[in-house]
Amino acid sequence: LTRRQRVAIGRAACAPATAARRRAQTGPVAGARVAVDGFNQLVHLEAALAGAALLHCVDGRSRDLASVHGTWRSVAGTEAALDQLVAALAPAAAVCWVLDRPVSNSGRLAALLRARGQEVVLENAADRALAALGAAGWSLATADGPLLDRVGASVELAGPLARACRPADDPLVVDLRLPTPEGPAGPAPAPPATGAPHAPPPQRPPPTPLSH
Repeated sequence: LTRRQRVAIGRAACAPATAARRRAQTGPVAGARVAVDGFNQLVHLEAALAGAALLHCVDGRSRDLASVHGTWRSVAGTEAALDQLVAALAPAAAVCWVLDRPVSNSGRLAALLRARGQEVVLENAADRALAALGAAGWSLATADGPLLDRVGASVELAGPLARACRPADDPLVVDLRLPTPEGPAGPAPAPPATGAPHAPPPQRPPPTPLSH
């Protein structure tokens, strides 16, 4: 596998029990106190709007192959992405954006968010601050798997917006989700009750002799 393929698998895959736990902890934005993993959510929606590859992962989250290694800069889709994220957060009871202070232009992003009426904190250790908010009862908006595993409640924020802005037949949108009992095909059929007669297998018609 190429490095990019290995990155995709690493971001999309997790143990079935972990995936089930992450899905179970996901709740609605409405009425929740939401702590937003700022760069994680913004960069994902920017990537989606730019037509980059998207992964629908086994834990139900949407992820991309982009990464922020100490550097972020505004791109063509930044303003639109921020507007969509802020609008999606409107039903929340409270919102706090957490940004990594060491990332370049984090102050500029904080200013863009505050201009939209958002509360923003800049932290030298953003993951630690987000985990602390999660422990205090906030729901985290993040697709960071290890961070999701450290908290009790989360919401999907950028993921649904990213999926909505791309056509269903987009070849760069890869669905790696596992089927679940309540998946798109509907509930799994119940097994027959104990002692209930099974329907006989269908009878095949006798084969037609081949002509010589």
